[in-house]
Amino acid sequence: MAQTEIQTRNRTPAPLKVPSSVREAWGDAATDAFTDWMEAVVMPRMVPRDEYREITSRLDVLESRMSGLGSRMDGLEQAVRQNRVELHQRLDGIRTEFKLELQGVREEFKSELQGLREEFKSELHEHRRETRIAIDELRQEMRENYRTMHAQLDTMTERMLVQTRWMIGSLTVIGALVTLLLTVGMFVK
Repeated sequence: MAQTEIQTRNRTPAPLKVPSSVREAWGDAATDAFTDWMEAVVMPRMVPRDEYREITSRLDVLESRMSGLGSRMDGLEQAVRQNRVELHQRLDGIRTEFKLELQGVREEFKSELQGLREEFKSELHEHRRETRIAIDELRQEMRENYRTMHAQLDTMTERMLVQTRWMIGSLTVIGALVTLLLTVGMFVK
């Protein structure tokens, strides 16, 4: 097309012929001015018939292609809409399935958690029971140790009392002997 434009512009147009009735109606000066203006301004911009037909045939081809593209675009838009609808339906199905699975997991987790709670409670109860038994055994042992210690203290106190009596008795006897010896020693002298 660029070559056709170059050929058209480089081509010198044929001299413009004005009908004699126009020349008689306008006069020679107006007709010459009009033909000069046509040759200077309009003629260089004119397109030859062959070129015009080629351009219109090309435009017709482009128009048919564009209308084909329009129908294709309509088909593609319809397909995209359908794909969107299908995608939304699939996503809704996936959401529903996910919600159901999540609900199942929640229920399973709740039951597992409840089982763990029950197990923890039973183990805690068992541990408390064992601790109470151990504490009761320790109390019993401490009571027995206290009783034993109390009995030993009573025995020790009684022995100390006996030893104190013996010591006092021994001191009394020794004191009486010393007094007797001193008294005898005073007389013997």
